[in-house]
Amino acid sequence: MIVSLLYKVTRKLLSVPSMLLRSEMVKDFQSPWVLCSPSTANS
Repeated sequence: MIVSLLYKVTRKLLSVPSMLLRSEMVKDFQSPWVLCSPSTANS
């Protein structure tokens, strides 16, 4: 019982940073394309 609870808690704690990292990576990946797109460069 206690072991499964600990397992669930650690899984949750580990999943949070990986989700944050993933969203940061997506932002970093998208921003250069936004900067390089011709529509924003011409305006």
